[in-house]
Amino acid sequence: MSIHWDALMWIPGTLLGVSIGILGSFIGIQASRGKLRQSALKLMLAMMAVSAILMVVGVAALLMGQTWGVWYGLLLPGLIGLVVLGANLPLVKKRIQEQPLNGS
Repeated sequence: MSIHWDALMWIPGTLLGVSIGILGSFIGIQASRGKLRQSALKLMLAMMAVSAILMVVGVAALLMGQTWGVWYGLLLPGLIGLVVLGANLPLVKKRIQEQPLNGS
């Protein structure tokens, strides 16, 4: 029984996308309440690191001659994650800095 990796490569991107969506909801709710903290920024940076890893692995798979389903399934979510999170990073930093120190 052989594993068809092409069929499994949607899983990392799906997990990353769902995680980014949940993080975005968390950041939006906390920012609207005036309680956005550094932990949200740390989570965002961690997801950017995961996105970068997916992108690097996707590029490596492409260079190694893997099938389209393998490299594309890793490269695309990594690239999208970096673009989306990177574009929103300055705004999240700004919102954190605007918060009062006691969080009220």
